Amino acid sequence: MNNLSSMAKRSSTQRFLLSSVILGGIVPFLISGCNNVKGVATSANPAPPATNSSAEVPGATPTPAPTPTPLEKVKLTEPVRGIYLSGWTAGGTKRWGQLLDIVDKTEINAVVIDVKEDGMMSYKTDIPLAIEVKANHKMIADIDDKMAQLRKRKVFSIARITCFRDEITAKKRPDLAVQRKDGKQWQDSSGHYWLDPYNKANWDYNVDVAIDAAKRGFNEIQWDYVRFPSEGSKANRVYPAKEKGDLRSEARVIAEFLKYAKEKLEPYDVAVSADIFGLTVSAKPDDDMGIGQKMDLMTPHIDLICPMVYPSHYNRGEYGIAHPNAAPYKTVSTALKYAVERVKGTDCKIRPWLQDFSLGVRYGEPEVRAQIKAAREHGINEYLLWNASNRYTVAALTPPKAAKKKTVKASVKPSPAAKMESKPDEKVTTEASPIPTPKPSPVR
Repeated sequence: MNNLSSMAKRSSTQRFLLSSVILGGIVPFLISGCNNVKGVATSANPAPPATNSSAEVPGATPTPAPTPTPLEKVKLTEPVRGIYLSGWTAGGTKRWGQLLDIVDKTEINAVVIDVKEDGMMSYKTDIPLAIEVKANHKMIADIDDKMAQLRKRKVFSIARITCFRDEITAKKRPDLAVQRKDGKQWQDSSGHYWLDPYNKANWDYNVDVAIDAAKRGFNEIQWDYVRFPSEGSKANRVYPAKEKGDLRSEARVIAEFLKYAKEKLEPYDVAVSADIFGLTVSAKPDDDMGIGQKMDLMTPHIDLICPMVYPSHYNRGEYGIAHPNAAPYKTVSTALKYAVERVKGTDCKIRPWLQDFSLGVRYGEPEVRAQIKAAREHGINEYLLWNASNRYTVAALTPPKAAKKKTVKASVKPSPAAKMESKPDEKVTTEASPIPTPKPSPVR
């Protein structure tokens, strides 16, 4: 199994396991998950009507909800440093409050909130297609109140939208889904359904979701699963909307979607980012990783690129590192070295996803701090932490004032001493503590 397939298999399997638990009602709150740009403006222009996906939804009879009013956006003067919150967590009270306390006490000043995850909307919208396929849920019963709380605390808000892996819509609307040769919906090797990236109706649906989020006050739209499937039978995979004679590469299709979305979102005063596989940053320019992700084609149409450089997702020996998962500093530093080179000469900034969960190796304060340090030494002062259960290592995070002092103004080369994985001041060990049978922590 090649490195990409191995990475994707681990991610997909872990997400599937957690989803099964959630659907069983055991722990609903565990449902999963670059410098300041225009998305942090202090005011929003009056928003024009959203693109109407109802044109692609025959027979839909939506009951319109009140149209959100454009709201004043949070303005940050420091780099964005965020944590991921599932819809269940964002919609709760106790855990929500605990996580906002992290914002008050540490360098964290942003939250990434699930808006559409695997097709499930975290709150009710009046988007026709979401209504038709019953995608609207009430994990966040009062999204406007939650957004008001974030604005009051001056927390930068990021709306996470999974684009083309959309279980709900693909099941309810086979015409919008990736199909098998027999016309039934295609599933990847983990059983997931996907929307057809060639289908313009799917572009419009995702854009409608993003516009709704922007109107509610989110500072940034983050595209996740903005790619083609990475697992499953390609021989039996059919894209119904791909016209005969269409010679566009999959990478070109993804880039065109990003361009289209960016143009549609232009009036709404939001930044736009995209998540990519960690290995994408070091892939050759002509290699789309088999999923349609090429950095050179993506970066012109987004403000930030967010490589998921989780050390647990690199095979042993990757980048010449014997055990990447046990060497968080070196793994992240090496990956981001490639990323920095790839964005040179562009306006796109880097904001990596870092690992704050244990998968095969126990991660705690030293491992999380090592990753943050690696990013800073490459001049990358922004980051996002991923933990599917939204439980973060607060001890690894510095107080707000101390964080400002650690901000690096320009990209610098790591010092010779920094190249060593063991740091007495950070208690970073060369071999992180292995743990038997780790509990899966889903990632993308």
